[in-house]
Amino acid sequence: MIFSKKHISSGHKGFSLLEILVVVTIVSLITALTISSLNFSREHAEDTLRTVERAIRYAQDQAALRNVIVRLHFYLNTQPQQFALEFGPDDNFVIPVKSIQLKSLYDLSDEDRKEIENKRQKEVNSKFRPLVEFQKENFEIPETLRIIGVGTSIQDEFVTDFDPAIYIYPNGEKDGAIVIFGSEDEVISLEIPAFTNDFKREYKTISEEDVDAREIYEIHESMAIDLVKKWQSN
Repeated sequence: MIFSKKHISSGHKGFSLLEILVVVTIVSLITALTISSLNFSREHAEDTLRTVERAIRYAQDQAALRNVIVRLHFYLNTQPQQFALEFGPDDNFVIPVKSIQLKSLYDLSDEDRKEIENKRQKEVNSKFRPLVEFQKENFEIPETLRIIGVGTSIQDEFVTDFDPAIYIYPNGEKDGAIVIFGSEDEVISLEIPAFTNDFKREYKTISEEDVDAREIYEIHESMAIDLVKKWQSN
């Protein structure tokens, strides 16, 4: 069979210049929006991390000046999540350890355990007052970010609910701790050494494959566990 040039060309019609420009423009807009969203989320994260680091430094000064225990108190179950600096009793105060107190309560229902933990938390909270010189109101975590959990050297577990705290003592020592944050794009760990202020940050990007396969909270918790294990092994 013989095909004419006209027949051949009509079957291989290409894109017009206008169509190509439209496609390029759309792709550019999507890319720009994605980068803008990532930068916006990272900016919120950086601001929050800097505030936590500044709070720890200020807490050390206040603990020494007042000769009391100061704590960085996280409120993980509020909407939005919050944290605040609070001062309390002198260094004779015994810091409560949630995991030890609740080890014998694993056979209880979740509601009973929650009730016991809330009661314990209220008793501890009654001994502390807001350090309004640092910030008059609790610092609120931006909507683009969440605190996944907090681990400290006096706990043997990574706390993802209730009100964990990092304690700072009059002698300048503080709990070694790790605070892990999550956004739609990444998981960030902030390591807080017990004896220095050499804070260490680690950023882990969330892959598109993970987002397609699992819920974001599940991804956060899985990546956080890996970071906590790495911190505990150091």
